[in-house]
Amino acid sequence: MVAVTRLIQAPVASVWQVFTDLSRRGEWLSAVARVEVLTEGPFGAGAAWRETRRMADGGEITEEFRVFECVIPDRFVVKSPGIGADYKMTYSFVPVISGRHRGGTMVTVVQDGAPPRRSAGSSR
Repeated sequence: MVAVTRLIQAPVASVWQVFTDLSRRGEWLSAVARVEVLTEGPFGAGAAWRETRRMADGGEITEEFRVFECVIPDRFVVKSPGIGADYKMTYSFVPVISGRHRGGTMVTVVQDGAPPRRSAGSSR
């Protein structure tokens, strides 16, 4: 498991809008080369997209993501049957209500990975 928390100096509603606008992910995620939205309608449970990211070695990797859970504007959970591992990423958005960063948003992303599940009929 890997967890990263960052402060964004913007209100939760604005941060949520940026994180859930799938077609614009490449504008705020520098490693994202392309995004293909696979579902129609608003962001929420069931929304899916295919994302191509640039790797450190200059290559690219494309993976498919699906929103598993969505609680507007508090959190959403994304799952991906990744290459070599199944991923689950939980994005949480917490408003800062006091102190010098009041009005900002604490964003936490927790990524869990596990070996891909084999179907009952598969063997090794």
